[in-house]
Amino acid sequence: SGAVHPPLATPPPPQLALRRGIDCMARRLNMVHGGWCEEQHLDDLVRFFSHSVEWKNCEHDSSRGRKMAWTGFGQPDGAALLAVDQLEWKYALRHGGLRGTITVVCKIFELLQSLHPGDAILPILVNCCRYEGEQRCLRHPHNCRQVTLSLGAPRTFSVSGAGLPLHEGGNRYDVLLQNGDAMILDGQQHEVYPDQEGGGVRFSVNLFYGTADDQRTNRRGRSTLSIQPRDVIERGWHPWACPRCGWHHEGCNGQPAWKCCLNTQLDDPSWNRGGGIVR
Repeated sequence: SGAVHPPLATPPPPQLALRRGIDCMARRLNMVHGGWCEEQHLDDLVRFFSHSVEWKNCEHDSSRGRKMAWTGFGQPDGAALLAVDQLEWKYALRHGGLRGTITVVCKIFELLQSLHPGDAILPILVNCCRYEGEQRCLRHPHNCRQVTLSLGAPRTFSVSGAGLPLHEGGNRYDVLLQNGDAMILDGQQHEVYPDQEGGGVRFSVNLFYGTADDQRTNRRGRSTLSIQPRDVIERGWHPWACPRCGWHHEGCNGQPAWKCCLNTQLDDPSWNRGGGIVR
């Protein structure tokens, strides 16, 4: 309709309540140990990334003066756009130069279908990254779901936000991702640290997606489905989710949203307990 939606400061009607285990999901699992793919699939992909890919250096400064640097691959703008039809997204990966990722991406889709039974998976894009030494990715969120599959050397992946309970250090959880570990997020802030383990090169396959329910309900009333914050702002939503309740609302009296949040809280430890991040 083209209508501009106001920022959501209160929860939507009960029929759009956030669903435990689905919305604000934050999980870690290993694709091999969980039986979603074979180790040979990952070895083949690392070999593809190591010998058959011409990586492009990417870096820019953040608003706080820190530099974010990595190497990316795929088209356009580091991503192969996907379509819902399986043949179409396979064609998109081939056309974007990501032919070597198809087998593993198929396995990721099988995983996602098991996590969202009865709901259609709507892939948005895939990009691939290479991190070596001091290369890092600074903290940021997306207004959609994502799977980040880590390959090669271990790297610390930091995540914070809605659905993750407070602890002594706040709301942030640092997770050491090993080869084959996948992080599945739904709008949380995340960051890849510089190499602290001295393990060498780390690759990642990042699949950004939504579900038919996310698209139909604007993520249960949280925001429009998008990777880019500007798309969310243009449609009238606050770009970031409140880490306490999961809804997109402003702070008050100079305080951040979570310090003056009156909505139902999602910091119950059971929200994502047992998902590989929260014990």
